[in-house]
Amino acid sequence: MLAVGPLVTASGFACGIAIFELLPGTRKSKTRDIILWPLAGCVIGAAVVFYFGPMLIVFAMFALGTAGILIKEIVSIKKQFG
Repeated sequence: MLAVGPLVTASGFACGIAIFELLPGTRKSKTRDIILWPLAGCVIGAAVVFYFGPMLIVFAMFALGTAGILIKEIVSIKKQFG
């Protein structure tokens, strides 16, 4: 079975980041960095919660996709100032 839920959710997160980075004064990230972190979070969230029930996957993808974006921002800030 083809699971596209994490991919679609991560692309939604990535579109939000890309739109935000169009604002003047924001730092610009590479496309690879924009999609990598939310995708990793969504895939891990879906894999961890899959055995507890498919309906719970949405909540885990949302939580870990958001955590992936937070980690991406922390890493990019450390690179900028460190």
